[in-house]
Amino acid sequence: MKNIISSLALLSVLFGMSGCRDLTVERLSLFDDGYVFSSEEETFKALLNVYSTAKAGQALAAKAYECPGSDIEIRPEFATWAEFMHFYPSGTSTFLSSEYRNCWEQSFKAINVANLIIEGMETANPWIKDTEEVSSYTQMYGEAITLRATCYRMLTLIYGDVPFLIKPTRAGDDFYKSPTSRWEIQDYLLDELERVEKIMMWADQIPQQTERIGRGYTLGLIARIALQRGGYTLMPEEGNPAGWGTMKRDEANWKSYYKRAHTALKVLIEGEGAGHHRLLTADSRTNVNSGKNGIFSNPYQLIFQDQMDYKTNAESLWELAMARDNDGDIGYTYARAHPGASSNDNSSKQYGGIRAQPTYYYNFDPKDLRRDVTATVSYTTGGVEKPYQPGAQTDGGVGGISLNKWDKIRMVNPTFRGTSNTGINQVYMRLADMILLMAECETVLAGAGEGGYSAAKAKELIRQVRSRAFAAEDQQAKVTDYLAEFNSPTEVFKAVVDERGWELFGERVRKFDLVRWNTLGDSILSVRKQLMSMTDQIRAKGYCVFPTGLEMADTIYVKSMSAADMTAAGYTTAVGLTYGCPVGQEDNPLLHPGWRGIGEAPNWAPVNSNLAMKGVFKHLTEAEKTVLRQQGYKAEAWGATYFGSGGAQYSAPIINNFSGYTDADKAAGRPARYLMPYPGDVVLASKGKLVNQYGLANQ
Repeated sequence: MKNIISSLALLSVLFGMSGCRDLTVERLSLFDDGYVFSSEEETFKALLNVYSTAKAGQALAAKAYECPGSDIEIRPEFATWAEFMHFYPSGTSTFLSSEYRNCWEQSFKAINVANLIIEGMETANPWIKDTEEVSSYTQMYGEAITLRATCYRMLTLIYGDVPFLIKPTRAGDDFYKSPTSRWEIQDYLLDELERVEKIMMWADQIPQQTERIGRGYTLGLIARIALQRGGYTLMPEEGNPAGWGTMKRDEANWKSYYKRAHTALKVLIEGEGAGHHRLLTADSRTNVNSGKNGIFSNPYQLIFQDQMDYKTNAESLWELAMARDNDGDIGYTYARAHPGASSNDNSSKQYGGIRAQPTYYYNFDPKDLRRDVTATVSYTTGGVEKPYQPGAQTDGGVGGISLNKWDKIRMVNPTFRGTSNTGINQVYMRLADMILLMAECETVLAGAGEGGYSAAKAKELIRQVRSRAFAAEDQQAKVTDYLAEFNSPTEVFKAVVDERGWELFGERVRKFDLVRWNTLGDSILSVRKQLMSMTDQIRAKGYCVFPTGLEMADTIYVKSMSAADMTAAGYTTAVGLTYGCPVGQEDNPLLHPGWRGIGEAPNWAPVNSNLAMKGVFKHLTEAEKTVLRQQGYKAEAWGATYFGSGGAQYSAPIINNFSGYTDADKAAGRPARYLMPYPGDVVLASKGKLVNQYGLANQ
């Protein structure tokens, strides 16, 4: 993708900078606004500042926004700075962490730069507010409005009501603003986005393609905001700032927002957008060692491999551009977790900030090609592959089944510069997400008695996404027959909920899906009970059986295969086993589960060993264990890692995650407090305009 210049790098080129330095807001003031915004070239330079400001610090790349906490995702550790994700087990939070102070500050900086550009363009060319013609100039105007809307969407998701500024702030202005209702903010954003989307270009009509915002992303953002506006949200209790708040939606108007979302999605998916964006459904990559080392034939994995190879594809609607060696948490925070052997090769630490609930991983259909791409059971350090300890909680270490969509060892040209800054773009929206949102609109509106919408159409949309997740020989059973089991709008909505989980793990959507569906509290209580039951079963009989028929045992057996071992078995040692498992090889301990291994061997020195794994999905008999020990395998704790220590019944991932929300809270009618408090120093400086509610502290 780096043939498309990232925004920071492009700023350096345009301004002759010797280093990667953002164009500051003050830089805009050196020119008369009429000059800057009457010139397309100068306007474009100013626009790039919005992109660079939005991705700096903790704005659109905010960990607060991305921090998982759902029925399928957990964090790898329990820490006070992430207390909000656990719904405040201490009962409140001062939340003075500089990291999340930066989220607030940097987001409003990006909004202010966007406001400067929008006002400047409207002043220099008033016609732009009413035109219906598409040009490179109207495209930039639409980009600025969409970037501002993206920032405000993020702020309302994680803070709720926030100050709403649509004019640039300058010296002498009143900087202390009271919060505006998130519903009022979202209504304004929707009106503005619907006004400009028609005068924007599609990504394939823009030189920078998906590294700039095109019409497709703007249409998708309309859908996201409309469904957020039509869904549930945590609202303050009137007259009781110490109260937990209540989950509400706009009962009188929610259906109209679903219709607005559907209208935008129809243009994107079935209208003009169909010629510009499409699902990636084919994989033409050549297999390694005639397939002996594993196979490709997985277009779902190709989506993320393209990102790691710096390529773009038509499924991506917008990617927040990152500059290699300067930007990017994809491949570090959002990656297959590695503890790190050193800081100067691609075995350097990958934090792995998203881990999979075992109840999610083991409930994947065993035939689903997305499972092993989505999550993995092993990590690599110093050229040695090792199993995780699912029931442990560690930062960047061995704890938890890890997100697997991105991994530095699978990059076409692995980064060797420390841990982060891989330069892998952050994809903000994929078409598959939008297709499933359209399916949701169809079945929800049909269930509400609205004409022109149907559960049958929703099933067809689900089919488009689900079909590529299964091999040709499994289409009838796993796609056609599977969807035939869902008929009523309520049943089809459940299928949408499930499919969004299988498709979008780790992509920053699940937590807020659950919020707008008003199922977050119930979901986390349910998964906690499932984890406890799973652990009890493993303790009682040595394994737990999941509805899929897969089993999680107390131990697994593993064997480290050296380069010589690999050669003797007929595998190439120049390439590790980081590919898919061929059909019929599910009993092969080196190839199944797939999409793991050590990567390309020349990048590892001096050790080079892949891991053979037995018992990951089916418990082993004592006789089988005896044979494996004779073959050089050794036992590793697996499901038993969920057993508690020091007198505790359960391990940390069960008792710590979501510990601020309990069965007693549910019984008392209290919701899960998923919102972040306003930063403490911001509250103190606001002269009383900003006051935390939901029982959260103000200092």
